[in-house]
Amino acid sequence: MKSYFFKIALAFIGCLLVSLPLPARLTLPVLFTDNMVLQQKAEAPVWGITKANQKVLVKTGWDNKTYETVADKSGKWSLKVQTLEAGGPYQLVVKADETKVLNNVMIGEVWICSGQSNMEMPLAGWAKIANYEREIVNASHRNIRLFQVEKATTLSPVASLKVAGGS
Repeated sequence: MKSYFFKIALAFIGCLLVSLPLPARLTLPVLFTDNMVLQQKAEAPVWGITKANQKVLVKTGWDNKTYETVADKSGKWSLKVQTLEAGGPYQLVVKADETKVLNNVMIGEVWICSGQSNMEMPLAGWAKIANYEREIVNASHRNIRLFQVEKATTLSPVASLKVAGGS
């Protein structure tokens, strides 16, 4: 009989543990990755989610400054970092309950483009750009980065983006 109650008690404790919320881990939006670009000569926003009331440190590799903030009660946090003139590559380190290191971060011009479907046409695309083979072979723009968002339609703001062709 003792063994029966012991098993029930263990099962009850197991159910309690499973039902407890897991602590939030440091999460950055999909925009914040290796090879990202931040706008030059600006106060660039950096944000994410971590544990509620967690201290968050962001260290910028271009000037070795550390910025600090505290997550709100839902774990959301944001701050702005000062960027220099175009350059790189640099590291951006975000530390809260864990540390995320972003490598090969560039500072430069960030352009957000949106509009007609012809904006996504490849050089060897639907209408064949004049001399596209030569343009592709001679292209040497190593520092241009492209972040393409998955197509979506919504009538209200969204909190996250999906990378086109990504997960």
